[in-house]
Amino acid sequence: MLFRFISPEFSRVNIVMRTHISSSIDFLSTEARIRDYLLKNLSKQMSFQVTGFGIVISHSSRLISEGQVKSLALTLGLVFFIMYFLFMSYKVGMIALLPNCFPIVVSFGIMGWFGIPLSIATSLIACIAIGLAVDDTIHYLVCYNREFKEDLNKENALSNTIRHMGKPIVFTTATISLGFSVLMFSSFNPTAVFGLLMVITMVSALVADLVLLPSLMLHVELMTIWDLLKLKLGRDPHQGIPLFKGLSRTQVHYVLNAEYVRSKLPI
Repeated sequence: MLFRFISPEFSRVNIVMRTHISSSIDFLSTEARIRDYLLKNLSKQMSFQVTGFGIVISHSSRLISEGQVKSLALTLGLVFFIMYFLFMSYKVGMIALLPNCFPIVVSFGIMGWFGIPLSIATSLIACIAIGLAVDDTIHYLVCYNREFKEDLNKENALSNTIRHMGKPIVFTTATISLGFSVLMFSSFNPTAVFGLLMVITMVSALVADLVLLPSLMLHVELMTIWDLLKLKLGRDPHQGIPLFKGLSRTQVHYVLNAEYVRSKLPI
């Protein structure tokens, strides 16, 4: 029995610690305390390794959580730059981010309020949520751009956009929420918590798309890069036309595109 814990030449020893710890944070904290103690009390010629199933799972959970944070930041950055280059406005880029960040803030806020720990399952919610919500946001912005060019009236454009896009967004959210709600009846607590948080996140995304996004859209003018490319202005329109003096090419595009849209309106 002795050689199950120590090598025959007495050069290695295995110390087993049994504990009731289940949280990854507590596991990593205990590992750090053990390492600090051994570094202070062991000789420099002696080496050690703190390991075990709980330690491995805790490190895996930490790496997954950190990876989710990095991927979430990268996704938000890509959404911002795509919307910025599509609509040629940093305001539109920021507006596209806010409805996608809102359900994530609500989800993690509820986790903090009720003391739900960040685990492998709960850390996946943010990336899943933004992957589902960003589609609705892009469709909404593109539809609003198309409706706005009909009569250059923001209120009518928002009303038509909500009427055309609201029903698909509601049906999509309801379908996904019902699918994830099945997990709430699981006897495995992490799975049940994951299902509940996903339903809350999807409902929050619906509120952001139907309430928050329309209110923000009233403060910006939308014009896609494709609208600008349709207009051929020559090399330097601001030099040949005195009216455009001092304006950039993008500003001239805006002026001419607005005049083109207004000329198509019925009198």
